[in-house]
Amino acid sequence: MSILYKVFSSIITTIILLAIYATAASVGTFIENDYGTSVAKYLIYNSWLFNVLHFLLVVNMIVAFFKYKMFELKRLSMFLFHFAFIVVIIGATITRFISYEGIMHIREGDTSNKILSLKSYLNIEINNGELIYKSEIPVNFNSASSNKFNEDIDFDNEEFKINLKEVIPNAAEQIVVDENGSPIVVFTFLNNKIRHDVNIKYGETKWVGNQLFCFGIPPKQDAFYIDYVNDSLYFMNNEVVSFSMMRDTVIGQISANSLTPLVNMYLYKWNTNALVLNKIYPKAKTELKSMGIKSSGGQNALIFDITSNNQTQELLIFGRDNYIGKKEMIKSDKYAISISYGSKEIEIPFSLKLDDFVLEKYPGSSSPAAFESFVTLTDNRVSKVEEHKIFMNSVLEYGGYRFFQSSYDQDEGGTILSVNHDAWGTFLTYLGYTLLSIGMFISLINKNSRFRLLDKKINEFNMPKTIILAFGLLMLTQFSAKGQSNPALPLIDKSHADKFGQLLVQDKGGRIKPVNTLTNELLRKLTRRSSFNGMNSDQVYISIMLRPDLWAKTPIIKIKHPDLIIRFKAENNLVALNNLFDKNAGYILSKEVQEAYNKGGGKQGMMDKEIIKLDERVNILYSTLSGTFLSIFPEKSSTNNEWVNVNNVKLDSSNVYMLLSTYLIEVEKSIKSGNWSEADNALAAIAKYQEENGKSILINKSKIKAEVFYTKTAIFRHLFEFYFIIGLFYLAYLILIILLPKLNFKYIDIITRVLIYIAFAAHTFGLALRWYISGHAPWSNGYESMIYISWVTMLAGVVFANKNKISLASTTILGGIVLLIAHLSWIDPEITNLVPVLNSYWLTIHVAIIIASYGFLGLGAILGFVNLLLMIVKSPKNLDRINKNILQLTYINEKSLIVGLYLLTIGTFLGGVWANESWGRYWGWDPKETWALITVVIYAIVVHL
Repeated sequence: MSILYKVFSSIITTIILLAIYATAASVGTFIENDYGTSVAKYLIYNSWLFNVLHFLLVVNMIVAFFKYKMFELKRLSMFLFHFAFIVVIIGATITRFISYEGIMHIREGDTSNKILSLKSYLNIEINNGELIYKSEIPVNFNSASSNKFNEDIDFDNEEFKINLKEVIPNAAEQIVVDENGSPIVVFTFLNNKIRHDVNIKYGETKWVGNQLFCFGIPPKQDAFYIDYVNDSLYFMNNEVVSFSMMRDTVIGQISANSLTPLVNMYLYKWNTNALVLNKIYPKAKTELKSMGIKSSGGQNALIFDITSNNQTQELLIFGRDNYIGKKEMIKSDKYAISISYGSKEIEIPFSLKLDDFVLEKYPGSSSPAAFESFVTLTDNRVSKVEEHKIFMNSVLEYGGYRFFQSSYDQDEGGTILSVNHDAWGTFLTYLGYTLLSIGMFISLINKNSRFRLLDKKINEFNMPKTIILAFGLLMLTQFSAKGQSNPALPLIDKSHADKFGQLLVQDKGGRIKPVNTLTNELLRKLTRRSSFNGMNSDQVYISIMLRPDLWAKTPIIKIKHPDLIIRFKAENNLVALNNLFDKNAGYILSKEVQEAYNKGGGKQGMMDKEIIKLDERVNILYSTLSGTFLSIFPEKSSTNNEWVNVNNVKLDSSNVYMLLSTYLIEVEKSIKSGNWSEADNALAAIAKYQEENGKSILINKSKIKAEVFYTKTAIFRHLFEFYFIIGLFYLAYLILIILLPKLNFKYIDIITRVLIYIAFAAHTFGLALRWYISGHAPWSNGYESMIYISWVTMLAGVVFANKNKISLASTTILGGIVLLIAHLSWIDPEITNLVPVLNSYWLTIHVAIIIASYGFLGLGAILGFVNLLLMIVKSPKNLDRINKNILQLTYINEKSLIVGLYLLTIGTFLGGVWANESWGRYWGWDPKETWALITVVIYAIVVHL
């Protein structure tokens, strides 16, 4: 017993268990990537070994409670957050083994009291005409398991053996030409706006949607009959059928119950149905083949051998998760044996009626902004009738069930709700998260905690406190390459261009923004710069509107690849649009672009990728020249607040055309006269048109000015250069002072820190400005996450600056590197609308905290590198001084890692809260959340060492 106590109370055991846990979870993510989620859960996350690992970690923590006397008041914080993990594991165990979840699908006007389970079952039924045997067996068939299933059933004094012979994942029938086969007809069928690809063998009947098809056998009532006679297809329907060539108007009708040739590529319509013949195979057969283990939406095929009375028959069934399997039956003597595979319906003690489903879209876009289900809850047990609204991040809770808005039907006539029955599991898990947060917070202020002990050790070095000076906004000068303007190009007055930039435009995502934002995005994509030939983006755009023919001849498209530069004789790595077209051959790169796309991402070389980028820039310039992007006119006929360009206006097109043409005429006059007042008036007329016809979605003037200022100043683009240079300078200076303490220049130190603090203030202002402009927290996409990580990294440096100045220099360098990454070409800085699931305060808090942890963990990493550098420069002369700095930086590093680990842990589990409040599952072993947990475990190992 003492040996077991020593083993489970050892910190080495803790580290080994955590290392195994992190390794297993990481392997699970690679399995999930290659073989799918179900395989990863079967092999790793739901395996008995993983459960044992959880149990051993719980035992290890409980034994540690007694060894380290965590029950004492002075160690309360340590006990709380370690005990919280045990509570979370208990809650997860209840969720995994006792609770259940599923989905409820309701059409508008319908009522349902049944949910479809997420787990799959085999349903076996044996019927002798008088007695019925039923069995429901949970199963998990996947490509990694042996998929063995053998069931011996004794029923009615008869023995039945059911053996699963083969599982074909994502099975689909493939047609193979066979001289001994039968005719097979292939057609596309549209039933109530739902497309079906259908094949039917000769002599077969098949239901597709609510339509019955018969091929080569006497037609049944209401069936669409097809026959194959003398190498020709014929059909007959009991209703009138109209027909036409594809996409043409109706050219004829076919009377009911008349046999008529079925012609390839003709469109046949009746009621809400449509049919197009694709192909006829005179002699063929069908074979079941897997479409790949990762294909989604397909059904698995299960082939059974069923033996009774010494006779064996084969039975083929289809099914999958989230799908009620169709029963297939065979007969043996006096017995009928049927099997189905799929989810099961679970009846709940109350019902929901879908009164209305509402889908809101972003203005002028098909992208959903929000979707809501208005339901009536009826519980006859207590005579209760209540109306509720369920929408993303707003849950209906009743009777131990929680209903979440998950999805909707494509025709927007029905809703799909996720349903969770896990009251105790959720309660214990949330309790664990709460205890975790409280325990970690107390440990930061508990005078007996490791964190506060490190504080004391750092203060023993008697390092002078850093003087915090006033913050101010960093005034950065934008340097633009100025060259000689091309006299042939129209030159636009800068003051007028600024007014044009404050006009509003609607982007493809439906967001209303200043024209300046659009022109800046377009010019940067074309030239990789914010100005061209001394003109800013607004001046360039107006000039293009005025003389697109001249701009088609102007080198403005950026080329990077040396071979393309030589090929198109690109001066300053820029090429004109006209140079990419040939009078006879057309678009010169057409064939090369197609070949590059056909290769796919994995096989594309540098030249292929550059050709694709060049083609993108060509399309952008072409669309700019044709005015496609300038959606500045509210469309009066739109029901979705859509704005369009002048070429796509439907109502009021003559007035809109007159407004734009008048503006361009006045601009041309102003260029000649130098008086821009009339052009300003013409521009004001367009702005007035926007106010009168699009006022419901207009943004206020202060937000317009804020976004224009944000775009023009490019705060973050300037900051990465500044951070990196001054951080590198400051770090070199501080290391030099350590090596040569007599060279301590006080004013250099103060001035450098003041500049860093001012830059940090500018960074803070930029983040706040982007938040104000977008209307949501600035960490909703890759670019925003990077600029926020950079900010938190700088914050960590500022927090620890009074302990050691090297931490401030180090984080300044790291902050600059992170901002540099944010501005790489593959990260899009565009401000966009949020999809509904991301519009959640839980997500805002989760992302803010988890990204904040990266700053402190990043500080730990860079301080580690600085310590390695100090170790390299150690010598007998500076040994004591260097060792003191290394020790102090190590203490600061550990403090930083503790704060980072706490934030990362709380942020990860808050992500579970967001997921649970959004779609009803707080942990699903998604790769993102799994890697967040792995990171927590790895840093936990580091901190425990």
